[in-house]
Amino acid sequence: MRRKRRKRWKRRKRKKRRKRRRNRKRMRGF
Repeated sequence: MRRKRRKRWKRRKRKKRRKRRRNRKRMRGF
């Protein structure tokens, strides 16, 4: 059986951000 989905709120598109905390310390040395 198919159910119709109602959108109660508008979804905002978000770009996924990758956290690079480990790499920042390495980059400082260069």
